[in-house]
Amino acid sequence: MTSRARTIGTIAGLLLALAGLSFNAAAEFCWKETEPRGAGTIPTGCGSGKENNAGLCYSGCPSGYGQAGPVCWKNCPAGYSDHGVGCTKPAPYGRGTGYAWKITDGTSSSGMLSRCGKDHSQGCEMNGAMAYPKCASGFKNVGCCICSPSCPSGFTDTGATCTKPTQTRGAGTIPTACDSGKENTAGLCYNECKWKGSAGWGPVCWRQCPKSAPVECGLGCAANLPECAAAMLEQTMSVMDLVITIAMEVQTGGASFAFKSMTSGGKTAFIAAAKAMIKSKAVKMVNRQEVVKVLKSQFKSASESQIENMANAATGQDFDFYSLDPTGIAPIVKAYNKKICKT
Repeated sequence: MTSRARTIGTIAGLLLALAGLSFNAAAEFCWKETEPRGAGTIPTGCGSGKENNAGLCYSGCPSGYGQAGPVCWKNCPAGYSDHGVGCTKPAPYGRGTGYAWKITDGTSSSGMLSRCGKDHSQGCEMNGAMAYPKCASGFKNVGCCICSPSCPSGFTDTGATCTKPTQTRGAGTIPTACDSGKENTAGLCYNECKWKGSAGWGPVCWRQCPKSAPVECGLGCAANLPECAAAMLEQTMSVMDLVITIAMEVQTGGASFAFKSMTSGGKTAFIAAAKAMIKSKAVKMVNRQEVVKVLKSQFKSASESQIENMANAATGQDFDFYSLDPTGIAPIVKAYNKKICKT
C-alpha cells in the first residue's frame, strides 16, 4: 500500500470511527489561563551534604581537607606553600659547624656534648665525630649540618616537599537542586508559579480549571467528560477534514471540491469511495512537491512551517496538530477559538 493510501486510510478510518458521535459546537470548553515564567536555567545546587565542584555534585570533604573533583586533599599546614598535590616546606636552617673533639675531652664524646649543651638549651647530639645542637621541634637533621622541616603526620616526605594524603569521595552527579524561589521542571530551573495551586511545565504556568469547568481536558478545561470529548473531536475533525481536502486536491489535479462543503451523507459517500480506492490499490503515491504547491496556492497567508507541517499530514508523516496556526483557515479557527478559563 502506498504512503498516500495509508494516509487516506488512516483518516477515513478515524472519521468512520467517529461518524456515530455528535458534538455540541457550543460545548462548555475553555483554554487554561497561562502565564510565562521566564527561560529555564541549568541547576547548580546539590542539596544538603553535597557541594558543587566543577559543575558536579560531591559529598563534602572531612574537616581539614580541600576538594578537587572526586578527591579530597589534606590542607597544607601553616607556613607551607600549597602546590596542588603537595606542600613546599619552609626554608631549612643550618645548625653550625659543630663542636670538635679537644684534647681535654678525653677519649669520650661527653666533653663535646657538654660544651655544645652549654650553648644550646634544646640539647645536642653526635653526628659523625662532632657534636651538633638538636634541630628545633618540627625539624629533622639532614646530613650533619642542616635542619629541614618535618612533614606533618600522614604526609609523604619527598625532600623539599610533602605529598598530601587523599581521600576519595565517589563519582560526581549532575546538580538538580534549584535556588530558593525556583523549581526543577524537566531538568531546568524555573521561577515558581505565583498562582495558588497552578502547575508549571517548562516556561509556562497553567492555572487550575475553574469550578464551572472542573474537568482537565488537555490544555483546556470542560464542564464534564462528554464536553471535553466534544471539544477535542471538533478540533481533531477540523484538521482531519483539511488533510483529506488537500489529499484529494492533489489526486484530482485541483478539480476536487472542498470537503467541508459536503453534506453529512456526502462525506460518508466520499469516505466509502476513498476506502474503495485503497482496496483496489488505485491510489497513486502522493508527490510531496505537489502537496506543497497546492498548499501554497490555497493558503497564501500560511507560514513555511505551517505548509511543511500540513504537507507532512497529507503525505503520511508525523505532524503536530497544535503547530497548524489556524490563520485564514475558518473551520480550524472555529474549532480552536475558545475562551480563556476564568476562576
